[in-house]
Amino acid sequence: MNEFSVGLPRFLQASCNSQNEDLVKRVWKSWPVEIQVNIRTDIGEPVDDDNNPAKRRHNGRDFYNFRYPRDAGVKPDWAERYLTYPLEEYASEIGSTGFGADGSQWVGFDFDTILGHAEGVGISDAEIQEIDIAVERIGYAELRRSTGGRGRHIYVHLSDFKNVVNHTEHAALARAILAKLSHDLGMDLTASVDACGGNMWFWSRRATDENRGFELLKKATTKLSPIDVPNWCDYLPVVTRKRSKIYVEGLNEDFAASQPKVRRDRQHDAIFAEYVKHATLIYLPDHGCYHLHTAELAKVHETLRLRGFFETVSEGSDPGKPNAYAYLRPNGAMLVVRLGNAKETSIWGETKSGQACILFNQSLDLQNICRAVDGVWTGKGFTCPTLESANRAAGYFRISLPPVAERAVSFSIQNGGLLVTCDRIGKEQVNGWAGEGRKLKRHFAIDLPCDDESNDKYRHLTTPTNEDAGWAMERDDGTWGFESKSTLEDALIHDGCKKDGARRVLGAAAKHPWTLVNEPFQPEFLAGRRWNRHGRKLIVPGTKGNHRHFDLIFKQCGRMLDPAVSTDPWCRQYGVTSGSRYLLLWAASLIKRPKQPLPWLFLWSPENNTGKSSLHRALGMLFDGGATDVREALVEKFNGQLAGAVLCYVEEVSLPRSAYGKIKSWIDSPTISIREMRTTSYTLTNTAHFIQTANGRDACPVEQHDDRIVVIPVTPIEEKLIPWTDEMAPSLLSEAPNFLATLFDTPLPRSAGRLFLPVLTTPDKIEMMQGDKKTERETIVQALIEKITQLIKRNNRWHGFVGDLLKAIGKGEWSNSPATLSSYLDDAVGALAAHGIEVEISATQVHGQRPITIQLATAV
Repeated sequence: MNEFSVGLPRFLQASCNSQNEDLVKRVWKSWPVEIQVNIRTDIGEPVDDDNNPAKRRHNGRDFYNFRYPRDAGVKPDWAERYLTYPLEEYASEIGSTGFGADGSQWVGFDFDTILGHAEGVGISDAEIQEIDIAVERIGYAELRRSTGGRGRHIYVHLSDFKNVVNHTEHAALARAILAKLSHDLGMDLTASVDACGGNMWFWSRRATDENRGFELLKKATTKLSPIDVPNWCDYLPVVTRKRSKIYVEGLNEDFAASQPKVRRDRQHDAIFAEYVKHATLIYLPDHGCYHLHTAELAKVHETLRLRGFFETVSEGSDPGKPNAYAYLRPNGAMLVVRLGNAKETSIWGETKSGQACILFNQSLDLQNICRAVDGVWTGKGFTCPTLESANRAAGYFRISLPPVAERAVSFSIQNGGLLVTCDRIGKEQVNGWAGEGRKLKRHFAIDLPCDDESNDKYRHLTTPTNEDAGWAMERDDGTWGFESKSTLEDALIHDGCKKDGARRVLGAAAKHPWTLVNEPFQPEFLAGRRWNRHGRKLIVPGTKGNHRHFDLIFKQCGRMLDPAVSTDPWCRQYGVTSGSRYLLLWAASLIKRPKQPLPWLFLWSPENNTGKSSLHRALGMLFDGGATDVREALVEKFNGQLAGAVLCYVEEVSLPRSAYGKIKSWIDSPTISIREMRTTSYTLTNTAHFIQTANGRDACPVEQHDDRIVVIPVTPIEEKLIPWTDEMAPSLLSEAPNFLATLFDTPLPRSAGRLFLPVLTTPDKIEMMQGDKKTERETIVQALIEKITQLIKRNNRWHGFVGDLLKAIGKGEWSNSPATLSSYLDDAVGALAAHGIEVEISATQVHGQRPITIQLATAV
């Protein structure tokens, strides 16, 4: 046994190289700091220890993952700790978060993580080049190669953050710094919460001279201080998962989500560069906007002589406390919105939620100017009854009127610019103005204001791949529903639009669509007009306290997996020593990595009251609305239940063999085609994970060589049966927040493959696969499926009679008989649907035959 503070530097000094020597010195200069040691998994055997699942034993010595200090997330204990094994022999990687006894010293980010890459995908050459170029201009950023040399790590050095007292606050600070990085790099770094303030390896056996792991690519020249990230404490509810995104008092989150996503351009950069000379600019990536002060913006507008007109009632007494937020608009413009119910000058307009708003660096909206100068609105523009009000209006447009006497002056938008018209006295001529009859006219080229697209109740929807996803409308009760375009047109006419006007509204909606996305555990409306309509929500996590009833369920359901776990190489390597631990990792991955595929769990028992259904029922308590019943989606052509589903279950139902095709496609496909009744099919990210329960083993269609389904027999409960309604369910509900906190805190090892966990093979599964030798008929049906798939890939759609189909696909094992082919076609319908091919056989006969339509399921 040796003191950690003695053994660690001795080992690092002896084992570092030219690539990580400065990293090692940095850690020791800041000692004591948070440290994590991960052990090797290529030697020794796992030790069954619930308190340390990664513990292993080699040559009679126990070794285990090690963290310092204790209780880092709450009240760190920096007292000396001791190691019972030599790092030289057993350490695999050593890292630090940058949090120390003197506060936050640095934060680090792994770009594979913050760019949202799935495990094993890796960073692309184009992304590496973009990162390298972008970081060059950021003085406070240090760029290094990743552990394996392929990716990129970025470090940000800090000064005077001594008030950061634990790892949780350090993670909040890191998330605030990531928001600043997002702005300064001009990159969308929408990381998960787990990407912030996390451990960064500074020594690893994977880093070699050949791959140049940890190599310094660019030094940092400055450090960040508290004045650079004044709002970091606002991120505490996010990293503790009390909120899904940062809260800003007075900011309307629905309005923020409705704003279009606009890429920052050079004009925006010039505005921000001038702004930060006087005040701190805060970027809020959660809401896609900037937090700033109107008084400082007014100075920027005057200094840079920007387009349009800008004024504010704020005197700027406290520029460090922002009073507005701004959304980017094209060509250097911004939409500025005051926080809360603050009132502004008369040239400011209002959002539909009643907040003062104005366009910055762009011509003002005519109606706002009309109101400001007491003009008379004419429908296409406004008229100023006095010369004084007309000159005021001209000032807002930064134009000059002719030296005319007192007379009415009109302003309107025509031919892409501003048309100014006033009465002509006799045949007077004014330089630059055209005399037409009784009028003087002049057309000015101005930047027309952007349309306010906020809070639109009629939405055209697209998918992330730009597929048409239909239309939606907000009803009078505030709910949203998918509707046809004609229904939206009827609703607009009911609201007072004429038919042409209704079409213009829908045309504008089509030009500014909302993207239908599936982002589990995130808000419904995300920045950049992204609608997370079906995204599931988690309950609020608690602390890592008691969850005894959850533990009982996992132990009961996982007991019969123990033998399969003990012989599985991946489980042995990563210290998974029991079926209950395997199921716990399944649940932790479900929560922490909802886009990561997992094996299908099939729990069966001929007896009742064995607890097999309690697993999905208990896990369903972690979600608002519970788990999703998908039985109908497996046997019908409509699968709307799967839109946004995370935890799916099939209970006490025997699935037909045709459902296996859907199982195969849904388990590990990154996307899923959603087909709801009376709507266009659309594609979403696939986040579905499945648990099936049944009394009979044959309820689940397991085919030979299956590599997706884990068959788990569940034996009768050995202990006293706990009544579900009176005791078990209420106890699980009270324990659910604590169990969710445990799942979040459960470390996940490296993935076993395309599915995060290995597909364990139990004796029951072996017997089921051996009994699945295909019949001659099933072989013929499979061949027919392949022929039809080829046909549709060539044509997308086919229509005709069964005899025509026989000619189209050619002779085969289904013989020359249309009647025989029709019989096999009935068997193939379900499997074809799983492949995205829809077969419709009409019930009405034409000339004694039933018409057949075969098409891609994405067709309307």
